[in-house]
Amino acid sequence: MTTILASDNKWLDKKVPFSPEGSQPEIDNPAHPILVNSNGQSRDHEVLAFIAQTAVQVPDALPQGMAFETWAPTIREPFAAGLGNYGLVLAAYHYLGIFRSRYFGGLYILLDGKPVHRSFVIPKYFRYTFMGRNDLQIGLTWTDPRHRGAGLATAALRRLVATHHHPDRKLWYIVYADNAPSIAVSSRAGFVEAGRIRRVHPLGLSPFCRYELQQP
Repeated sequence: MTTILASDNKWLDKKVPFSPEGSQPEIDNPAHPILVNSNGQSRDHEVLAFIAQTAVQVPDALPQGMAFETWAPTIREPFAAGLGNYGLVLAAYHYLGIFRSRYFGGLYILLDGKPVHRSFVIPKYFRYTFMGRNDLQIGLTWTDPRHRGAGLATAALRRLVATHHHPDRKLWYIVYADNAPSIAVSSRAGFVEAGRIRRVHPLGLSPFCRYELQQP
């Protein structure tokens, strides 16, 4: 596989707004439970956590003309394509050692050189108290609306689970409780519900919020 070079691709999405605790409204599942809506207001819906039970071994079959591409941060290419300003935040977490492991990276599906799907692997950091040091979260999942329903998210999630599955590591997938399509994708990739996410504000300060897991 080759590495996507974020700096010289025309499809680097610089106009999409991201915030440290937010994501695009069209993102299929968050890497952070509390997202913002199109008006920039907090979206505080019920959030579920799923955990991978096993790696689902399937062929990497994609529709004709599509191919997987991987990205990992390097000194030359530190920012993930398509994440706008939020890519800067994630890069800072990686290079400053805020992430507890070095497995931060992305998986893209390209059609004629342009992305139609992307998913990311996010290591544990201070907000996610329920994750182990070696655990990873699969999130920031997005599929081009013109190509939804083609199994791209399922193929990507299965590939990431197969790549990162390890006996000493748990793989998490966090999604809104009302996002039935994304929950179905997680099920097809071997995930089961682990509980609900609760947002906690130490001293009532939002910048220091953390996320705790409530067992079902």
